[in-house]
Amino acid sequence: MVLLLKHESNNYPMRDWHIKHMQNTIIKYITGLSDSMPSWKARQYMKFYNMANVQKTIAYDAKHGVSREEILAFIELVRTHPTYCDLQGNKLSMGNLNAIEKYVKFNIN
Repeated sequence: MVLLLKHESNNYPMRDWHIKHMQNTIIKYITGLSDSMPSWKARQYMKFYNMANVQKTIAYDAKHGVSREEILAFIELVRTHPTYCDLQGNKLSMGNLNAIEKYVKFNIN
């Protein structure tokens, strides 16, 4: 008699980390530069938080378990939740958020 054990595979062991990483990336990108930001931090922002790098980061997180629906749900949360009211009133932030949403809808499976 052969006893088969069902082994559940964890395909995405760091899925929760990637969800949080995706959220932080979106928030940092749409928040933009601050007037009180030190010059070294501003250079880092300009280097790493342009649209191309944000797209690569979101695609990387999607490859590691974050679903398209979770990304779109977070974008909707940013649009509607009172926690993000300072971003909701900023037209540039909402424009950046629209660009991310367009990218996700057409490029993330």
